[in-house]
Amino acid sequence: QQHEYFQRTWVVFQALQDHYYVATNGNWRGGPDSIDPRRGTIDSGMIGWWHTANTVWVVSKLLQVSRVHLNLNVDIGDDPNPPNTTIVNHDDIVMLEDVIQTAFKLQNVSGIVGSRSYDDMGWVILGWIEAYKATKNETYLNRSTTVWHEILDQGAWTETPEECNGGFYWAAEEIHDADGN
Repeated sequence: QQHEYFQRTWVVFQALQDHYYVATNGNWRGGPDSIDPRRGTIDSGMIGWWHTANTVWVVSKLLQVSRVHLNLNVDIGDDPNPPNTTIVNHDDIVMLEDVIQTAFKLQNVSGIVGSRSYDDMGWVILGWIEAYKATKNETYLNRSTTVWHEILDQGAWTETPEECNGGFYWAAEEIHDADGN
């Protein structure tokens, strides 16, 4: 059954790639205008940060599972008509890595940090940590660390129960509200 889920996941992912992916901005079309993570603090740019971060996370997970699937012999038992065990190939792995790399290159880091939208910054951190786990590319881990340090440097992290019971604020305005400003 896992094999079937994996196969279905690839069918859906291929449809997204074939019909919605825009390689020039490293994102997927979701409406009349494509979300472009390079646009900075313009509306679709901000949305693009956390959408892209979540997408990077999902693609990274698919990359991890695909590598395992490609490198292991799937136990098909005594089935005289075994399922196609070659759902993915080396080109698919390269394509997933390229999607992650394109998102990395095109992401507007100064816009993310400058927005002071800490929840979006948190999604970016999680996305690049997962990309690092999938690829072992330390530039992804460095990006997540850079964004994390920005959260700390901007005073968004708190461990004070009166403020937000530990964690970071959703946005910069909440810090000012908590300080009484």
